[in-house]
Amino acid sequence: MRHLFYEVRDQYGSQWGGESVTDALKFWENNSEMSLWVSEWEGEGENLWQTTKGIDLTPLLKARA
Repeated sequence: MRHLFYEVRDQYGSQWGGESVTDALKFWENNSEMSLWVSEWEGEGENLWQTTKGIDLTPLLKARA
């Protein structure tokens, strides 16, 4: 099964992570100095592996404002 995983990061690493794009956007909007990343993962439960490199969505989000 395929999963999209979102992370809100600062200079020290991930500060929020999860599969909900809505929750990710809410957290990022309250912390917009951070960056929002998405990556794809395959598998189930604890047996997950990353299938794509993370993509920084921050420039796209800031361009829409």
